[in-house]
Amino acid sequence: MRTELESVEDVLQDAATRAMARSLGPGVWDVHNLTEEWCIELVSALRHRSSQVVLWLGISKPYDVELEPLGGCCWKLPAAVTTKTLLQSLYEGGWAMFFGDQVLLSRVGTLPSALPTKPAELRALVAESGADALIVSWYDDVEWLLVSKPMGSSGETIPIS
Repeated sequence: MRTELESVEDVLQDAATRAMARSLGPGVWDVHNLTEEWCIELVSALRHRSSQVVLWLGISKPYDVELEPLGGCCWKLPAAVTTKTLLQSLYEGGWAMFFGDQVLLSRVGTLPSALPTKPAELRALVAESGADALIVSWYDDVEWLLVSKPMGSSGETIPIS
């Protein structure tokens, strides 16, 4: 990950470009070329730029990572958990990571028990949750969707690229 990248949006755009991701519309990319190094770099860069990370788990809590329960299917990721350890424990997929600040934590109760799959619905979920970014890993962890926060002041979606 390039060190001069400042914003979460820059990080997502750079990661999508480097992975030759397919754009699914403004601020949503589909990534199939996952490598361990790329995944660790992306999640580490987003963690570095976010004060809070909420992990949504579709199946169950990974047993080898200490997480703080937030209710429902949501867990707070402590800073002490390394990105590599976290990603190794999530190898089955079926998870999502929301990156943001305190607003995100206050809205955890609004997160759905099942994640939407359509790009526009994912962008709306990011906006409603207060997150700056979202990574969704489908089952078997072979595909990720990267989703950035809509940037319009009145809620409209503005393309990043």
